[in-house]
Amino acid sequence: MKHYLLTTLLTLSSLGSMQAAQAVRCSATIDPLQQVLANSLGYNLNNTRQGISAINSGNVSQLELAYVHVAPDPDATERRGAPTLTHQVIYAPTRSSIVALDRATGCEYWNYTIKVGSSIAGGDGFRAMNYVPALGSKPALVVAGDSEGKLHVLNAQTGQLLWQKFVGTDKAYHRITATPQFYQGKLLVGMASREIFTALSKFVMACCESHGLLVSVDAYSGKIDWTYHTTAAAQRLWDLHHGPNGVPVWSTPAIDEASHTVYIGTGQNYSMPITSNSDSIIALDARNGKVKWIFQATANDSYPIACGAPFPLNGPCSPLQSSDFDFGASPIISTTRSGRKVILAGSKNGVVYSLDAVNGQLNWQKRLGAGANLGGIHWGMATDRQRLYVAVSDVMINKMNALSIDQLNTPLHNPASHSGPNGKGMSLAPNGKPGVYALDIENGNLLWEQHPSHVASDGNSYPSAYSAAVAVTNDVVFAGSLNGVMKAFRSTDGRELWSYNTAKPVNGVNGISGNGGTIDQVGAYIGGNNLIINSGYDQFGGTNTLQAGPGNAMYVFRLAGTR
Repeated sequence: MKHYLLTTLLTLSSLGSMQAAQAVRCSATIDPLQQVLANSLGYNLNNTRQGISAINSGNVSQLELAYVHVAPDPDATERRGAPTLTHQVIYAPTRSSIVALDRATGCEYWNYTIKVGSSIAGGDGFRAMNYVPALGSKPALVVAGDSEGKLHVLNAQTGQLLWQKFVGTDKAYHRITATPQFYQGKLLVGMASREIFTALSKFVMACCESHGLLVSVDAYSGKIDWTYHTTAAAQRLWDLHHGPNGVPVWSTPAIDEASHTVYIGTGQNYSMPITSNSDSIIALDARNGKVKWIFQATANDSYPIACGAPFPLNGPCSPLQSSDFDFGASPIISTTRSGRKVILAGSKNGVVYSLDAVNGQLNWQKRLGAGANLGGIHWGMATDRQRLYVAVSDVMINKMNALSIDQLNTPLHNPASHSGPNGKGMSLAPNGKPGVYALDIENGNLLWEQHPSHVASDGNSYPSAYSAAVAVTNDVVFAGSLNGVMKAFRSTDGRELWSYNTAKPVNGVNGISGNGGTIDQVGAYIGGNNLIINSGYDQFGGTNTLQAGPGNAMYVFRLAGTR
């Protein structure tokens, strides 16, 4: 009883401290014409994730922690969503807020907060954000998509909401996880569907009716220009089953301004029938949404989360049609040494593809990982037009964990399975090769590979899995692993140059205590003299021997002696 009372008092004290905590307000105002250093998950329209910075192999060891920002959401267990970095400001998303922070000091210019939904797989708030510079009399914009399929467009200088709109077609399921890209006055927005999570609640055989989209929206008015549907509308097929469905657009589109082409990656179908553009790279005319070409990497892939449920609740799943090998990583536009424009794409099947940007023909492909439902290649690659840098996780999990229905949470049948609190069933794929790789973009030849390991809390050593997107700047590659460690490698030969463990308690510059955890999704974010790291992720399980688990911290590093 005494222990219970003490715990209660400490908890109330902690909550009181959180509520009383106040971020330091900035005294200056935001320059509406500030230089943009890095924008969107892909950093730019081509999704190269190549940061323009002063960081190189000679000074990366001089990175020092400037401050940590802790998510102000009282129930935040993740720090996901790419920030935007300008010369003056870090625009940072949290679960239910967008915060404008001074890049040098961490003081707060403004905070925009929404009420987050409470659906079973939704309610994770902002995951995708972009910055639109001021154009003539039009103000600079911060654009954010949320887990309920709505766009929020704010004045970047003041944080004032200019407009908000649902831009999907299915309010029950559509969600935005892809960064909206700005092109010729329009926002190109990828749309995914959370019906992959809710199929079980519909007793599976009712699955599924929703599908992915790419929507072109006027950035200043919210008027929808055109919509590309990744499948035809679902029809009742037999009993309660519907289709076609799925083929979500999880990742950020890439845009080639010269040819007015937008490239998207798609996911799998959720149930039968199978379509020809699931698990594909699709080229569309950015002006009207018409298809130019489709390259399908994995055929016959049908997978809802309910596939992780025991028989008979797994419904339409079969061992031959449950790969979950979508393109979660954003496609990259690059140019080879010989002058060929290519699309570089990495799939959760563990394979990297180089495609001709004009016609979608395969130039080369290279298998790096074994492939699994969390990658393979999960969130993203990076290129400096010489080499392509690839993170491989080769981690799989029973995704039923995401539903928190413990009685239906069955571990994967793998003797090497690593389980921990809220992380049941996570394991390395058979013959998995997690690590960081560099390829020659001309021909796909392997140039170097690194396979770090870490010691878990049980005292044993495990391979470190790299699910988060990698990033490159000058001659340095940054890669963050699921166990919460960010490493820097020399781009020419893979030599390790710097390492930092983010999975630890922190005190936020905004007066809130928190902690770091798993590094996933965004990975390293680089610009100017800064390295930014989101730390904390629990979408697919908590702490175990492979991952550090929940967290709510954004680390901001800078080169020593600079501001």
